[in-house]
Amino acid sequence: MNCIKFAYQYPFFAIPLLRMNVIEDYDCPTASVNGKELRYNPSFVNELPERQQFGLIAHEVLHVVLLHHLRRRRRDVESWNAACDYAINLLLLDMGLELPPGGLIDWRFKGVTSNKIYEIITKKEEDSDDDGDSDGDDNEEEDGGDGVKQPWGDLQDYPGEAPIEEEATMKEVLAQSLQAAKMAGKGISESLFREIKSIIHPKKNAGDALRTILSDIYISSDYSWSKRNLRYGASDFIVPGVLNERILNTVIAIDTSGSIGEDELNTITQVVDDLRIESKGSAHVIYCDDEIRGEDFYETDETISLRLLGGGCTSFLPVFNKVKDCQVLVYITDGYCHEKLIEPDYPVVWVIFGENPYFKPGFGEIINI
Repeated sequence: MNCIKFAYQYPFFAIPLLRMNVIEDYDCPTASVNGKELRYNPSFVNELPERQQFGLIAHEVLHVVLLHHLRRRRRDVESWNAACDYAINLLLLDMGLELPPGGLIDWRFKGVTSNKIYEIITKKEEDSDDDGDSDGDDNEEEDGGDGVKQPWGDLQDYPGEAPIEEEATMKEVLAQSLQAAKMAGKGISESLFREIKSIIHPKKNAGDALRTILSDIYISSDYSWSKRNLRYGASDFIVPGVLNERILNTVIAIDTSGSIGEDELNTITQVVDDLRIESKGSAHVIYCDDEIRGEDFYETDETISLRLLGGGCTSFLPVFNKVKDCQVLVYITDGYCHEKLIEPDYPVVWVIFGENPYFKPGFGEIINI
């Protein structure tokens, strides 16, 4: 597999390709990528014409370029792989590359993100399970089908221990790759350029802001006043102890007064849940309007699933009266409550839905959506 010739002909892919170890592997059925290694089976690759070899290399590298190896999270492995293949293959065809036979291609997904494609194909799979086997007459795919695994290429999760740092590094790599392609006079398609631009300069939203704030709290948890330093174990002089692992035990308080909908809750909870998994922490969900209506507890390996309980007036006091200690409390609300609150001894992040210029709790970080 001539990676040097490929990199020369398609300079945009050169830097992300050369960051990885390219390894011959006869135990690999076709090819695979995880961000650190690109493995390929010479017996498979050597049977392909050179144009299809280049299409295969570009396909595997583009998984890394679009950060697919970092963003599966708890999604089903095969369905996520298929969704990413659908998204990538159309971009490569748009660049004039030729793919090996059997690639997943569906022009309905042109311009659709891998996240959205995943939702579509998993929903179709669920509907098929409910309705029984389909006769397949309405299949619009040129190759493969919804949720069907592509016969070549395998996307694997990033094996490193610092996915957040890897994502930041990849954004720098992509900026360099765009510059390299420009200097070589060999640009990329408009559709791929839009995808790259959205990664390097993502639109700011509540999820980004919440992730930044929680990441800061997560990083600062190297030291904890609740963990006694054993060097001073016999004295009354307390200093913070070092945490062996960064653990973010999160309380999520949800205003269920009727003004917050399920879509809004899921948007924020996805971000909190992702960071909780990364930090090996637990989550305590409290549903409250003018009183606490319910509670759920989640360990590290459990996915948060929200409920909408209550529907009365809004009061923050029941939650703050109940929660005496945590590493961070995320309160999701519209903010229409005028109680006088006392700042607790733990960080608070207020996620405010809708326009509410009058919400001034006196403490905590505020994210407006």
